[in-house]
Amino acid sequence: MVSEIGFGAWAIGGGAMVGNTSIGWGDADDVVSKQAITAALNAGINFFDTADIYGLGHSEKIIGDTIGNDHRVVVATKVGNVARNNRFTVDYSKEHILSACDNSLKRLKRESKLQQSPLQEIPSENSLKNTLVIKRFHEKNTNGKCFLRNTDNMGLLLPIGMG
Repeated sequence: MVSEIGFGAWAIGGGAMVGNTSIGWGDADDVVSKQAITAALNAGINFFDTADIYGLGHSEKIIGDTIGNDHRVVVATKVGNVARNNRFTVDYSKEHILSACDNSLKRLKRESKLQQSPLQEIPSENSLKNTLVIKRFHEKNTNGKCFLRNTDNMGLLLPIGMG
């Protein structure tokens, strides 16, 4: 069962930059971030939300270092937003999705035992971007590492892991 309150981990990624653009919340103290994660766990929170772009992977690393592959914890992370050539862009290609899922799992110190989301849960399939994302997702074999879920109007992919 997932806790009613989750832990949003964008801020613990720190003050990352893509070119001259800040994509973070400013500097973050890793010790304090780990203490906050531990306090959340002690308060009964078992759902943690992050993304590979948060701190350019640093948020996932802090969560992984603190929680690891604890089977009681659910971790959701998003892929698709990319820092490339000092520019912020998106990449929903088969190659990027597979690579991003593998890299996220390594940073999060999670096994590749991830849950499948039924396709009917995905809203807004008729938008061009979401249709392309859904098509690309179905064209690839993720070996159970990732599943598709539309999180907002950006149609992001989420690997969700339970230890």
